[in-house]
Amino acid sequence: MAAGGAVEQSYLVRRADPDDVDTIDALYDRLYGDGNFSEALAIFHAVDKGFLTNQDLRVKFLLSLVETSFMSVTVEDEEGHVVGFAVLDDTPLHLSASEARAPWLDANWPYISTFLCPIFFLLPLALSKSPRQALQNPYVLGWLPVAFYCWHQTEEHAHDFRGWRYSFVPNFNHSVGALLFQSCETIGHLSCPLNTRITLYVNVMVVWVGFVGTMVSAHYLGGIVNWGMSVVNAFAGHLLPFLFMGYNPGAFQSIFMFLFGIYAISRGGRRLAAASIVNGVLFHIITFGVGTNLVLVAHWPQELMAVLSVVGTWPMPLLVARYLAPKQYDKLEDLDDSENEESP
Repeated sequence: MAAGGAVEQSYLVRRADPDDVDTIDALYDRLYGDGNFSEALAIFHAVDKGFLTNQDLRVKFLLSLVETSFMSVTVEDEEGHVVGFAVLDDTPLHLSASEARAPWLDANWPYISTFLCPIFFLLPLALSKSPRQALQNPYVLGWLPVAFYCWHQTEEHAHDFRGWRYSFVPNFNHSVGALLFQSCETIGHLSCPLNTRITLYVNVMVVWVGFVGTMVSAHYLGGIVNWGMSVVNAFAGHLLPFLFMGYNPGAFQSIFMFLFGIYAISRGGRRLAAASIVNGVLFHIITFGVGTNLVLVAHWPQELMAVLSVVGTWPMPLLVARYLAPKQYDKLEDLDDSENEESP
């Protein structure tokens, strides 16, 4: 009994159930519908504020908290109404790759890319007589995807344009990834479709191994073909989602990567440019469409993503360059479509 003869209200605290999510969402909307709390919650969980103001996305987000947290509880009053919700021992999603949760390389490879970025930008230019000559040299253009992608990885996985640490994985898992991979509804969005290890495999194998291996190998125009993959990723993976869903980590740099990539692939003629774009689309279909589903649904080893990433950015571009690249020439600017014959 409370003082003054008032009847003390009793509450029931129980483990939250996925079936509670609609009631929890209604409670959130009633308490924080004005959006004042959404910004702080979005920063804590490294998601765009739009995920909390859009009801459909917010329901999926709240469901992921119920499914993936150490413990989530709801509070019911005497009439069975949910009047409270708490997530216990929950780690902010943008810290899911911290040293306490993932191996050192999984957590810190983006900073290695940040360190390599200026080196790969300056070294090819330093070996050319002038910047103009460098931009006409297919070998320089072939190496520049490495530099641009290291820059891209810095914003995407190290610290994004807002200063948030490792925010691409949770952002993707709760937005585009949630739309493309329905199996994540049952697996949970904390590590589906991307986790720190898959992210490491794809990024390191594509840029440090695939892109570099292509340029070390025989045909330098293979590097220009890899610009097609970069253009497709920048446009479909970042710029389109930015237009429809707001900022995503890597979107700002993608503007520059997309524009320069269009310039780079155009230097090899229309046929090679079209083939480069097709190669980029195939890379994403094979690696992310087929590969990710084999890992998530068929439970294939995650190392499959590393293998597909290398194949799609090393042997495939070299094959495209071998059969579709122009014959011998001195400057890319001297090319015209009549030169786009198959290499011997």
